Amino acid sequence: MSITLPTLDYMYGHLTEFASGPPLDDGTPAFLFRGERSDYPETLATIDRHCRQLGLLSEAYEQLDDVAQYVLTNGCADWNLHPRMAAAFCQHYGLPTPMFDFTSEPKVAVFFAANRVCHKSKATWGRIGILDVAKARADTCAVFDLRNFEPAKRPKLQHGFGLMRAYFGVDDILDLKDPDVAEGMGLRWCEFAHLPDDETFLYVINAESDLLSLADDNAARIPQDLVDQYVGDRGALNTVAARILANEIPPIGRTIEDNFRLWS
Repeated sequence: MSITLPTLDYMYGHLTEFASGPPLDDGTPAFLFRGERSDYPETLATIDRHCRQLGLLSEAYEQLDDVAQYVLTNGCADWNLHPRMAAAFCQHYGLPTPMFDFTSEPKVAVFFAANRVCHKSKATWGRIGILDVAKARADTCAVFDLRNFEPAKRPKLQHGFGLMRAYFGVDDILDLKDPDVAEGMGLRWCEFAHLPDDETFLYVINAESDLLSLADDNAARIPQDLVDQYVGDRGALNTVAARILANEIPPIGRTIEDNFRLWS
C-alpha cells in the first residue's frame, strides 16, 4: 500500500497555522521550525557531525570542541554579547557548536526545505520540524532569539533562533531525529514530498530572497573574531582543525587561506 505524503505547499499552510498563534508570556514564539531538504536520518549539531567524522578522541575534534566550549564560556567582549548568545550567532555563521538553528518564519523553513536551483541533486522528499518551545524549555533547552541584534542582518532575514539542550545522549551526541529526544523536547518531524518545481512555489509565496547573503552584515565577523581571540589566548590549532574552521566560517577582510595561516 502506497502512502501519499503532503506536499510543500500544504506544509507551508500547516506551519502558518502554528505561527499565527499567540506567543509565550515573554514574547517568544510558541513554535519554531526547521526545514530539511532531504530525508536525513540524523539531525546533529555541527560539532557532533565533526565528532562522527573525526572521532571523539582525535586531536582535531578535541580542538574544535575546545573552541566551542571557549565561545560558550568566554564570549567576545567587543560585541557586548552574553557568551551563549555569542555562541548562537557563531553557530548561525558557521562555527561548529552544540547549537541548532531554527526559525520562527514558515517561509524560511520552506526555503531551506525546498529543492532549489543551487542544489545539484534533487531530493524526493524532506522533513520539517515543528518545535513546541514551552516543552523544549521544560526539557532543559535554552532558546536564543537572534532577530534583534542590529549588526546581524542575516539572522534577522532568517527570523533566526538558536537552540541548545543542557544534556546530551549516547557519547554526548544529541540527535534530534531520535524519537525519545524529539518527544521529550516537543519536536515533531513532518515528512513531505517535493513539488516538481519547488522554486516556483517559493516565488509564489515571496520566499525566494537570498537568505544566505552576508551583504552589509557586520556580525558575520563574530566567529572569526572569536577564533582569533581563542588562538591568542590558547595558541595555534592543528592543521586539520584550522582548515575546518577556515573553510566553514566567513573570512571577513581576509581570505580563507589567510585565516588558515593565522590559526595554524
